[in-house]
Amino acid sequence: MSNPEPTSPVVFTSNSQLGFTHYAPEDPSGKFSYGDAHSVVQLSTTGDVVLGHAGPAKDQGAIEHIRVFSPDLTFKRAFNFPGSEAIHDINPQVEDGQEVLYCSVQGNGVKKVDLDGNVLVEFESPADPETGTYTAAERHFVPTQTVKLSNGTVLVADGYGASVILAYTVDGKLLGMFGEGELNSPHGISIDTRSGKEIITVSDRGNNRIVWYDPADLDDISTMKKLDGELSDHLSLPCGAVFEGDFMVVPDLDMNVAVFDSENRHVLDIGKKSEKHPNYPGVSPEDRTEGQFDGMHYLAMVQQDGRRVLLTGEWVGGQSCGRVTQVTID
Repeated sequence: MSNPEPTSPVVFTSNSQLGFTHYAPEDPSGKFSYGDAHSVVQLSTTGDVVLGHAGPAKDQGAIEHIRVFSPDLTFKRAFNFPGSEAIHDINPQVEDGQEVLYCSVQGNGVKKVDLDGNVLVEFESPADPETGTYTAAERHFVPTQTVKLSNGTVLVADGYGASVILAYTVDGKLLGMFGEGELNSPHGISIDTRSGKEIITVSDRGNNRIVWYDPADLDDISTMKKLDGELSDHLSLPCGAVFEGDFMVVPDLDMNVAVFDSENRHVLDIGKKSEKHPNYPGVSPEDRTEGQFDGMHYLAMVQQDGRRVLLTGEWVGGQSCGRVTQVTID
């Protein structure tokens, strides 16, 4: 199966008409529900949608944590790999004609796996007491997201560990790091190419902002420089950033998806909820409101049925009742 024919990127406006479908696609048994729906992505080779969800789903025992759906979100298959029960983010890449998944696993580092769950590479840990570069005081490596530069360097946000960005080869060899002392829980990392060059975009969640780094030389991580300025307006707990044409789309854990234009001016909020539920973050399905989010995590812009739609992975802690929401934009 080939990837659906691409269409033009979505143009967001303050008057965009939004359509919400909240659901958890069922497996063939009809009994599957999500744990924490951390990551949702689309494969470039087939158009299939891959969901990574952590922990057991409510009222279920052993389950498969990586689930594959067709572009129309019909369930196809599922698999695990060692540590997948703690999956936090999935970054699909095509290497040597094969689609692989760079997986950030809480408490278990970064693993590159194939679409059958075979582990191809385990990344070096900077917290290894013998070979790592972290000091004893910061000896925690809990990666939250990865991104791959055009030169093949893989950047890893150690968002729940030492609050730095690490650089690796595709074979998992540590090259260096940057951002020491500048970040607080850098939960998300992505690449902004809207200016014609690669700008590293970091969702610095603990500091309630987005910041940028400019590599003077992609092959020399030591040249990475934090740019002046930050984006904090209309953001509370930014988890990541996805670029759609001229727009940046930011999932915010504080119950919102914020959209910004090419000048980083706020355009639109999607699914914003003005007040937390009293049981937050343990919001049960029956307590949720149509068209509003309770705990945004990561998202993807997905090609589906001749149009672009927004798919979100929603974390709702405590209940293990995460969900996926499809948003149409007209």
